[in-house]
Amino acid sequence: MTGIRKGSFPEAAKPSERTSNLDSRNRCYSLLIVIPPNSPPEYCLIMARKRFYGLKHVKVRQSWNKYNLYNLSRVKDPQVRDRTFFQQKWSAKSLTRGYHGETVREKHWQKMFRPTLRSVVPMDYAYLARTDGSEQALGRGSGLDLSPDGPKVKGRAPTPYMNMVYAPLERRLDTAIFRALFASSTRQARQFVVHGDVKVNGKKMIYPGYMLNPGDMFQVEPERVLFATGAPKDKKERRATRIIRRSKKNAAAAEDGENDGESKANAKRSVEPQDPREILSGLLRNAKSILSSDSKDNLSAKRKQDLRAFQRTIRKTLSRTTTSTTLTDDLDAQLMEITSKLNITAPSLPGDQQTTTDQPAPPPATLSADDRRALRAALVEARENPVDATKAYATPWRPRDFMSAFAFIPRYLEVSHRICSAVYLRHPVARPGLAEVPTPFHLDTNMLAFNWYLRRSRRFPAQWHVTVQRPAHRTFTARSCQRSTPEAPSSRRKPRQAQDINSIHASCSGTSAANHWNGTLLHKLTNHDAYEALRVASTTGNYEMVQALIDLLVRERHEAPSPKLYLALLLANTSPHHGSLEEVSKLLQEMDESGIILDSATYHAVVKVLAMHPSYTFRSEVLHELLHQRWFTLSNDGWHDVVAGLIRDRQIEMALDKLDQMHSEGIRIHPWLHDMMVYILCEVEDFDEALKIMRRRTSDGEMMISATLWYSFLDTASRALHHEATLYAWRKRVESGYLNPPSGICLNVLATASRHGDFRLATDVFRVLGNRTHTFQLHHYEALIEAYVNSSDLKSALTVLCVMSSSGISPTEASTRPLFIYLRQEPPRPTEAFQILKELKDSKRDIPTPAVNCIIEACIHQNALSQAFEHYKSLHTVCSAGPTTATFNILLRGCSQSARKDLAMFLASEMLALDVAPDALTYDRLILVCLEAPPFSDARHTDTQFEDAFRYLAEMKHLGWFPRRGTLVALVKRCCEVGDDRAWELLGEMETRAIPVHSLEAWLEKNWTGDEDAKEVRRLAKLASGMSVRC
Repeated sequence: MTGIRKGSFPEAAKPSERTSNLDSRNRCYSLLIVIPPNSPPEYCLIMARKRFYGLKHVKVRQSWNKYNLYNLSRVKDPQVRDRTFFQQKWSAKSLTRGYHGETVREKHWQKMFRPTLRSVVPMDYAYLARTDGSEQALGRGSGLDLSPDGPKVKGRAPTPYMNMVYAPLERRLDTAIFRALFASSTRQARQFVVHGDVKVNGKKMIYPGYMLNPGDMFQVEPERVLFATGAPKDKKERRATRIIRRSKKNAAAAEDGENDGESKANAKRSVEPQDPREILSGLLRNAKSILSSDSKDNLSAKRKQDLRAFQRTIRKTLSRTTTSTTLTDDLDAQLMEITSKLNITAPSLPGDQQTTTDQPAPPPATLSADDRRALRAALVEARENPVDATKAYATPWRPRDFMSAFAFIPRYLEVSHRICSAVYLRHPVARPGLAEVPTPFHLDTNMLAFNWYLRRSRRFPAQWHVTVQRPAHRTFTARSCQRSTPEAPSSRRKPRQAQDINSIHASCSGTSAANHWNGTLLHKLTNHDAYEALRVASTTGNYEMVQALIDLLVRERHEAPSPKLYLALLLANTSPHHGSLEEVSKLLQEMDESGIILDSATYHAVVKVLAMHPSYTFRSEVLHELLHQRWFTLSNDGWHDVVAGLIRDRQIEMALDKLDQMHSEGIRIHPWLHDMMVYILCEVEDFDEALKIMRRRTSDGEMMISATLWYSFLDTASRALHHEATLYAWRKRVESGYLNPPSGICLNVLATASRHGDFRLATDVFRVLGNRTHTFQLHHYEALIEAYVNSSDLKSALTVLCVMSSSGISPTEASTRPLFIYLRQEPPRPTEAFQILKELKDSKRDIPTPAVNCIIEACIHQNALSQAFEHYKSLHTVCSAGPTTATFNILLRGCSQSARKDLAMFLASEMLALDVAPDALTYDRLILVCLEAPPFSDARHTDTQFEDAFRYLAEMKHLGWFPRRGTLVALVKRCCEVGDDRAWELLGEMETRAIPVHSLEAWLEKNWTGDEDAKEVRRLAKLASGMSVRC
């Protein structure tokens, strides 16, 4: 709060006023002026109060306000990334409730909420012209295969059911007034209702929450509608209104003057011709004085109504344009009166001299036909839309600004703006591609809000949503058999027979009939109830219950075998424990012998059994007889049963063909069949077809795909390193926040991204793991490096190595293998990589030594030893840790390949100077350098090389290490060439250390040119070792 002097206020906002709007252009905030007690008179306190339409936090309302229109252009879906499902639902609920019914209390709205969403399916007019619906009423075998809405339409847009969440609010009277364009906001419509300016079916309604029923007509006072939808007055018009009000007030005060002045005025009016408007004004004042005086108590109610009607008529007459002195309603008479007034002569000026000769009078003015039509149109406009300063809106009336963006009327309203009335035709519904509830929010946002209220609506318990009463040609499900009717439960005790029927129904859906029902209850049922229980039991696959009911009807009550009984027996074989195809074959043969004609329902029952107990040959025979011999058509459920049987029979290709055929023919595929197909395709690792099905489901608008299926699809695809399927599942569910995969699946996805070079997917996996405060290990960074390298992003890969080093994780040789493979492919790449390391060093990055080792190794692989040594010499400029043992081992490998013993000796001295400890690989490569150095002409130098090699070998043995087999083989062969007897000693040591020597020993015996005694000693030692082993 800030202190402001009195003089700083404008004249229109004095400190004595409680509220003030200091800036009329600011529609977002107003100032509340508070005068605290004991404050100095020259100060007051001002506190900002937020207005209804804020611009900082976007919340849209049902209003035509220009700031609300601006907010509508900025409205966005609530953020779902990094939020739990609960948070997503709450954000969507909060955003949508600000627009839909923001004046309705939350508890009241939860009672209004309905989990069932109204929708319609457009019927094909050609189908309606062909049939009258009788084939749908013939039962099974006649119209079961036909869809209720006729032929399916290909390419039909999905139905936006979720946009119908707030459909109950559209029945409210205030919302309907706003939708009919009778008010500029729901709050204004609510004000009209409360003030008694709205009628419903001819009666005044003062409750804004009145729920309209189909056929209700509501009316709003026209003046209220003109005020709500018309443009406001400008500054000049408001000034004119104040002047008129002031003049009326003065005239009223003058009427209360002296009687003599009134009598003089009356005498004057009796002598002079009076204006008709003044006469009407006097009559209006007289009527007003009668109604306001004490004598009104003596008037009857009828008389008062007549006087008020007389006042309204006079006001309506006086509201016409003040420029006309005619009060007639005949436009032609007014037109004749105006044209007669046009025939006037021009007045003579005062200084003109009179002429002696009389001048002829000018001819009367004449109007053409076009002018008369234009004048008539102007009169009509002036009469219907006059200029009247007493109105609360601008006249002539014109629509208010920014109204065109909201000027639409929903389909469920029939509006007449001439009489300001509308009819509520029906409840809003959803249809393909359109929802009749206007909403500015996306379908996913409304879906989240629907899920929020789905668990919080307590008006209708779950068992009331589905009824038991179904059409005769449809079957019950196991769940529907356990639910009651949608009527509220009554406290009265049910009849005994009804309780028995419910007990039978409960037993029909059980797994074991012996545990849920008592056999004595069956005998209390009538035949009609027994048949109903038989239908329920056969549909749920309760084999034992069906057998018990068949025994009751056939053996005890002597019912004749009928197609209905055989159908129940066939459907009972859908039980996975008791049903079998042998039983089905026997039943079909028995029906054939009994002369019972197999109808479509029978074949469909067999197909349903084959879905549970698959048999390719039996299914082929049934379908051939059903489709080709009997000319029946397969129903939608039949298609599903066929595909399910093919899946269980592992006929994957045929099942995919049938599934594509169903989709091409417009048959709606149930989600459980899609799930079953995706699971089996993931099991056989056919991810291309599984991905095709998942994409088709999402493109068709299927929203309720199981989260378990998404988890399984993502897990199996990532384990198989299928990049396309993994990326699709990740983007559809993980990025949007619907799934939160475990760390194991995240590692599989990271491996897939690294294999295919998708660094965006890899970094997103890091984001998900980082949100869990996950500690990243070496394998995480290795996968990210591989992803960047496979995408040819060398700088990012080297940056990850620096991040690893700064995180306390030392990169290994395996960590840099993908980087090494990338650098060795082209000669310029190592130099480019070293330049990148210099740039990273300049940006204060900690460069690890393995990054430089990788570059040096790539140069060695390209036989660029000189370039490798240049990078070694510059290593201290980029890496503060200096060279390691691995650095020298890589360089020694290059010296061995190039036979540069001098450089190897230089490296050995460098290791001693830098105090770098050698390892077994260092000694091994030093031995190879000594062996592969070019021989000198002087034999003394050659002996020196051999001695250096054996000296390094002795030092290596002293440290507990032993060379690799390849190094030993090269040393033995070089000894054989010069005839050195130590070759046999090396051979014995290799055999002692379990190194394979058979081929090497055979080669040595064949090519030995030295002393034969050493060879014989080796043979005797070998013979002695063999004898000791046998002993």
